[in-house]
This record gives sequence, structure tokens and C-alpha cells, in this order.
Amino acid sequence: MSDFYLKFADEAEAISVLPEFREEDEDGSTVWITHTPGADLDVIGKIWIDDVLQTGWHVNIRGLEKPEWSAYLVYPAQPVRGWA
Repeated sequence: MSDFYLKFADEAEAISVLPEFREEDEDGSTVWITHTPGADLDVIGKIWIDDVLQTGWHVNIRGLEKPEWSAYLVYPAQPVRGWA
């Protein structure tokens, strides 16, 4: 397992790239899920650093890399959140 940091233009783009992390809840709403058999997801969303909104919409994933993620991978020097 490896850790990946992904940055999307917005949540809609993230949804289109990460459908395996979406499912319907008991009310019929489609929501993010944080665990699949092969990976874990940490939805960050928008990031503020020193009161400045950073560009993009962010998620962290722990799992095996998928080729469709390659265009969205970022390599932050100091991630806002990491895995324990």
C-alpha cells in the first residue's frame, strides 16, 4: 500500500475519476465512502493555508495506484493531513 495525494479542479471532477468511492446511503443520496476492499479515502476538499484558499479540491488515498489517477497526483512537501 502507498499513499497518494490527488488534486482535482472541483468535487465534480473527483467524482468522475473516483467512482469506486461513491455509493448510495440509506436515504438514497450518493455519498463518498472512505473504504473499499483495495483502498482507503480521506476527503480533504478545499484547503486553506494561512487564511488563503488554495486552488483545487483534494483527496488522499492509501492503496494501490491506478493509472487514471496519474493526471491528478500532486506531491506536497507538507501534506495538510496524512495517514496515522
